[in-house]
Amino acid sequence: MKTSKLAKKEFESSGKKKIHYNLILKALNKIKQGCAKAIAINSGLDYVQVSRRVSELIQLQKIKVDRQGKSKFYKTSVNIYKLC
Repeated sequence: MKTSKLAKKEFESSGKKKIHYNLILKALNKIKQGCAKAIAINSGLDYVQVSRRVSELIQLQKIKVDRQGKSKFYKTSVNIYKLC
């Protein structure tokens, strides 16, 4: 389902996107490397939220993806303590 432009704009302006980014980066810092499901479990976000934010964090060069066959594993490319 597509998110409406208004809902997307509201989400971005509310600061929740940044909170999601930080939760994902903290989870990756804890587990060092993991798939979207592992990140979701360790961040408190659901799988869909993680999947959406992971692609954005890759574009922002905050995380890196390691492909192993059909699986994707993510790891941080930044020091989490510099974000806070």
